[in-house]
Amino acid sequence: MEQATKLEFDDHVKNLSNPNSVTKDQIGLGNVNIEQASKTNFNNHATDKTIHVTVNDRNKWNTAEANSKACTDVHAADTVNYQKLPQIMAVCQLPLMKERTYFKK
Repeated sequence: MEQATKLEFDDHVKNLSNPNSVTKDQIGLGNVNIEQASKTNFNNHATDKTIHVTVNDRNKWNTAEANSKACTDVHAADTVNYQKLPQIMAVCQLPLMKERTYFKK
């Protein structure tokens, strides 16, 4: 096999028209879809609130961890017969039930 000259090699490297006829299957991209959506289809997808999270939902989810920690902290501090139950229920954003049958005194 004859080695290419520097000029031939450089020309080959600069050739972006796939001179070696490499297929996408050969490099593991056989399942890649190269079809691009139209601008209209893309815009319809991007503004679809059914599949994308709204700002309100995102804020609600982002504050859930802080609310959970606050709930746990208040509950952990209430070591005597759940005297802070109304506060716990408020911090944990839970409805206060009339009967506390779920806690034993």
